[in-house]
Amino acid sequence: MDNMTLIAVASIVTAGLTTGFGAIGPALGEGYSVATALKSLAQQPDAASTITRNLVCRAGND
Repeated sequence: MDNMTLIAVASIVTAGLTTGFGAIGPALGEGYSVATALKSLAQQPDAASTITRNLVCRAGND
């Protein structure tokens, strides 16, 4: 392989890795917020409408 091909392959691999790592953070954050909302719903079922509304509004703004 010549240098240009090697650079092209390295840049494609790097772009894929950075995109993957960049998607992990928001996915973990949104999963944590859903888990917390479900825990809150289990503890306080009377506040279900408020908790659900806040979860949908915050998740929709990402």
